[in-house]
Amino acid sequence: MSQEKPSVTFDRLTELEADAPTLIEGLPGHGLVAAIAVDQITKQLHLDHHGNIVSEDFPPVTSFKDGRVRDTVRVYARDDPPVMTLQSDVVLPGRAFKPLSECILEELTQEFERASSWQGPPPSRKTGSATCSALRHRMLSRPNFTTPTSNQARTSV
Repeated sequence: MSQEKPSVTFDRLTELEADAPTLIEGLPGHGLVAAIAVDQITKQLHLDHHGNIVSEDFPPVTSFKDGRVRDTVRVYARDDPPVMTLQSDVVLPGRAFKPLSECILEELTQEFERASSWQGPPPSRKTGSATCSALRHRMLSRPNFTTPTSNQARTSV
C-alpha cells in the first residue's frame, strides 16, 4: 500500500520587496500563546495578507474575517518593517508538519533571511497545565537570566 505525499503549495497573493525580512511562525500550540502573540504583531504592524499555504492535509475547518472565509494557514508580510508572519486559526495535525515545512523551505525561503518559531510553555507533568509560578521558578533558576524588573543577572551557585 503506497502513501502519496500530500500536496502543499504556497499561493502568493502579493509581491514582497522587503530587504531580508524575518519570518515569525505563530501556529497554534500549547495554550495558543504563539498564535495570539503573532496575531497581535500582524495587527500592530499592519501586515498585508501575502499568501496562503494550502494542503489537503490541513483540517477542514473554516474561519472568517469581516464576513469572508480565510484559508487555514496564512502568510502576512510588509516591506517596512521587513517582517512576515505565518498563522493559522486551528491546530494542525502532526501529519501536516513535514509537508508544511517542505513547502516553506521550497517556496518561501527565498523571501526571508531568518525565521523565528514561537511556542508556549509545555504542560506541566504534575498538573497537566503550565503555571506562571512554576515557569517563573524554572526561568529564574537558569544562569544569567534577567527578570524584566531587574538589571542584575541571576546566576546559579
